[in-house]
Amino acid sequence: MGINKSSLDSKCNQDSSEGSETSYIIWDQRIISLDTEDIKSNYKGYFGFKDYYQFSIAHEFRHTVGNVLIIGHSDEYHDDSRINGGFKQDYPSIMNVGNELRKRHLDYMTNQLNTMLPNTTFYLIQLFI
Repeated sequence: MGINKSSLDSKCNQDSSEGSETSYIIWDQRIISLDTEDIKSNYKGYFGFKDYYQFSIAHEFRHTVGNVLIIGHSDEYHDDSRINGGFKQDYPSIMNVGNELRKRHLDYMTNQLNTMLPNTTFYLIQLFI
């Protein structure tokens, strides 16, 4: 079975010179591939006058709960605004190069929960940026 490259998140753990594999998910097939390095804080680079580190496992988990291009939004570090949703400069975001969760990262999951139980509404009560 081939991997649909358009479904992959290829940003995390790109440094294969240190022996770690590139982590990815194939959302529509419910496949996630993680590396043992994903539980460590990984240096992502210097952006907006700050060094950024990220726990890749948290980024990949966000993909598994709906932050994928095929349903509307995906990686926010991507150069194409049709993919990054206009959030290219939000470096602290977990879907960019940081570790901060945003309300937009939970919208698909909240929408799905709201379809599961009649007469029940799920919503976020914590304030996100």
